[in-house]
Amino acid sequence: MNKEEKRALLNFLSIYVISSTIFMSIIAYMYFDKEVKMIKMNYKMNLSQAALEIKADILETYLKHEKYTFKAKSDKHRYAIIKENKDFFYSNLIYPDEINMEQADTFGSKKNQHIEKIDDKSIDLRYIVVEDTSWNDTVNKMKYVIFSALLGVFLVMCFFGYILSKILLKPVHQKSEQLNRFVKDSSHELNTPITALMMIIPSLKKKHDIDEKTINQVSASVKNIKQTYDKLLFNINGDIIVRYDELFDLKEVVDENILFFDEIAKSKSIHLSASVCSTKIYMDRYSANMIVNNLLSNAIKYTRKRKNIHVGLDNFVLSVQDEGIGMSKSVQETIFIRYKRGTNEEGGFGIGLDIVSSVCKDYYINISLDSKEQEGSEFRLDFKNVEYKEDSDIK
Repeated sequence: MNKEEKRALLNFLSIYVISSTIFMSIIAYMYFDKEVKMIKMNYKMNLSQAALEIKADILETYLKHEKYTFKAKSDKHRYAIIKENKDFFYSNLIYPDEINMEQADTFGSKKNQHIEKIDDKSIDLRYIVVEDTSWNDTVNKMKYVIFSALLGVFLVMCFFGYILSKILLKPVHQKSEQLNRFVKDSSHELNTPITALMMIIPSLKKKHDIDEKTINQVSASVKNIKQTYDKLLFNINGDIIVRYDELFDLKEVVDENILFFDEIAKSKSIHLSASVCSTKIYMDRYSANMIVNNLLSNAIKYTRKRKNIHVGLDNFVLSVQDEGIGMSKSVQETIFIRYKRGTNEEGGFGIGLDIVSSVCKDYYINISLDSKEQEGSEFRLDFKNVEYKEDSDIK
């Protein structure tokens, strides 16, 4: 599975899991809210029932002209009996100071209370308070059960989401494999004729009966094909390329690319200049070549005729400055994304700058872009993180 397929799988799973989690959370909340209301109703009925039983005992005792003695109906509740003058006849409440006489039922985070009033004026006892402090525990237990169920459902949905995504992406993966095999086979077949063409150009230049301008145009076209071929090959094999870090002079790589692109630039009447200093770095030479190659290719592609491109290399900073079409701020934000292009006016696959960005990330090379529309662009790469130091240990 390549990076794009992994990214597609991750995106599908993320959307599936997030949307499923939101949906299940809404259902869980609705269920929790309904259950809380039902529990509250049950608590209210139980507290009211307990208070009415005590009230019945009081009334019965007074009718018999007997002295009333409080007897708890349940050890689940706490009770208080309040006299007409608001003194306590009996109380084992945890929160006796928090009785709200104006409200028959009080539900809070600490306790639930029900107050039953005795209207018989001949009886000195006026209020019966029944309190339950298990409300928090009951609600918390329900929260725990719902959360555990939600977590279980979440894990099951993640598992089935993964299986589903694999099933759905299988045809895409097969088509992608077929396409990759085709491109690899095609690339292999193209390598021989491209190499042959590159070798024929110097021989043609020695022949005086062929127009030099024509030879230069052919040479530039062949180099363009070669450069496109290299990009395609790097894009296909990027995940499996074994990089060999070594000590070399980046100036040599820059000089080789300037020489390579000189004829291509001349074919567009572009002046290519350079000011490069010796810069010893330690990294994969092929990867460094892909950076310089793609930056120069991009500059030439988007620079108009009779304009200038300047390449600089000093103090471990490589700069490629062109007088091309430039880019808006919005384009600059996406220019390093694969298959994104600054404009559709020029051809290409939109993978050149993605290759540059990928290599820079691997080697912690800082890359910056300064661009203005219709004025040009400048790419600056800081190679200080791959700087060769004589006292460093390189194996």
